[in-house]
Amino acid sequence: MITHKEDTRGSRYLLKHFAPGVIVDNAGHIITDSFNLLNYDKIDGQLMIATDARNYLEVDKEKVVAFAFKTPDTSFVFLNVPALSKVNYFLLIVNGPKYSVYKSVRTKFNKANYQSNGLVESGHDYDEYVDNEKYFWVRNDDSAGVFELKKKSIKAAFAGDRVKVDAFFSQHKYDDIDDSFVRRLVVYLNKP
Repeated sequence: MITHKEDTRGSRYLLKHFAPGVIVDNAGHIITDSFNLLNYDKIDGQLMIATDARNYLEVDKEKVVAFAFKTPDTSFVFLNVPALSKVNYFLLIVNGPKYSVYKSVRTKFNKANYQSNGLVESGHDYDEYVDNEKYFWVRNDDSAGVFELKKKSIKAAFAGDRVKVDAFFSQHKYDDIDDSFVRRLVVYLNKP
């Protein structure tokens, strides 16, 4: 039996190419070097610095509290958020005086698992990297929790401001619930 395996889908890295960025070390020093390019390994949750066109270094998580990089169409800011974890980085969605929201961006590698018995086919004939994103809210008192990008889950996460949350949802009932929606909601909740 001849089988054909497709190319791997997805990527273990956040960006297709390394991008310019900045790093903040645990002493608060900002490190910028236009020669070093950054990327994020979604499997290990690891910041990487390109040392040349073919090599990169993994940065010690204990030495970096934040990093950011910019592509032509977007930018990313990752922070170590002690209320959530002392060793993992989280993508900043929105930061404010009352609420902040972060996203955990991790990836799992799944090998091809195609099977056929002549009657029934199952699985897929390609390896793939599958992203798993989790959203976290952190309140200014360092309480924290998890939510999904669903109306019911978001309302439960911000139940302390139910009136404002309900008002926002009624004003934006036709909007897609995505990162941008959550950002606008939390900016609204952070207003006095």
